[in-house]
Amino acid sequence: MQYGFKDAIAKVGIIKFVSDLFWIGMFYHLYNQIATNTLERVAPLTHAVGNVLKRVFVIGFSIVVFGNTISTQTGIGTAIAIAGVAIYSFIKARIEQDKRV
Repeated sequence: MQYGFKDAIAKVGIIKFVSDLFWIGMFYHLYNQIATNTLERVAPLTHAVGNVLKRVFVIGFSIVVFGNTISTQTGIGTAIAIAGVAIYSFIKARIEQDKRV
């Protein structure tokens, strides 16, 4: 990890590196705040569906914006991963909802 930091600082400079690190931390913190506040206001199942849709959006965004190519194997793997997360989220949310009732 030490060499990764040194290489990144050498590539972009210390000011940009620290600035990017700050903004990444800030946006991740805000994401967690929004997710927590959302979970307090909606049903667990709704939150689970939103979480799965977020993952689909991130994958689609990376394909469109960064030009990532998807091979057949990668597409199948991504579909299996998203389906697994969706099924797990739905089951977990249903269990939590049943505990409340």
